[in-house]
Amino acid sequence: MTAGVLYIAASGGLAGQPRRSVDSRVSPFLLAAAGLGLFGSGVLVTGTGNERPDGTRVEAQPPTREEAPHDLCAVPIFIGIPAAADIAGRGFARHQDGAWARYSRGSAIVMALCFALFSAAFAGTGHLLAWGGALQRISILSEFGWVTAVCPRCRRTPAAPD
Repeated sequence: MTAGVLYIAASGGLAGQPRRSVDSRVSPFLLAAAGLGLFGSGVLVTGTGNERPDGTRVEAQPPTREEAPHDLCAVPIFIGIPAAADIAGRGFARHQDGAWARYSRGSAIVMALCFALFSAAFAGTGHLLAWGGALQRISILSEFGWVTAVCPRCRRTPAAPD
């Protein structure tokens, strides 16, 4: 929940920066939505999903009443942050900031790919079942890493001359 509050605060900071920082008003909005999603996911905790107490996985089951709201809160996290990274990457490219453009767009690809793969794993795709948790964590780490890196970078970006 703390991360959610911090992401909402970070979105306010990004929105107040010169437009050149992320080159879009959409990225701060997506970051705020992800912050709300993080907060909601923290409040609406879920069980072990398709995992037994001994750690083995079972066939995918429909989400329970406790899991469905938690999963819904995850949507702006796993879709919003990759979208924000891609949008920011395009903005960085427009301003000839190639390293940040590549990092942002590469992060967006990793996030989206891992999201697709862990979603398939949690849905019961046989050969991905064992990797679902690891893929989810890779996605989360790449998302949190990108946000952690881009916020101070945007704060250091000088305002564009008038």
